[in-house]
Amino acid sequence: MPARRGIALFGIDGTTVRPQDSPENREALGGQRGRHGDYCGYPQLRVATLMALRSHLLAAGNFGPYSQGETTPAKELFTELAENSLAIVDRGFA
Repeated sequence: MPARRGIALFGIDGTTVRPQDSPENREALGGQRGRHGDYCGYPQLRVATLMALRSHLLAAGNFGPYSQGETTPAKELFTELAENSLAIVDRGFA
């Protein structure tokens, strides 16, 4: 990884993705619930990524069901960081 003053810079953040709508994905991943407790029109997948900030290349990623917050799949990404690196994270990750 390119480094600034000897320190590799990374970012960790999470998002959601809409996978193919199937009964298997709905059961395994879940999704947002509406006001009356019914599920939205498609399943959702939590994704957390570790990105090299200088090159914008993804260094690692982790996935989980929508019922998990984005910090849950992100926890394992910290083990991918080298000792000489700095990770910029979104609020709530600390």
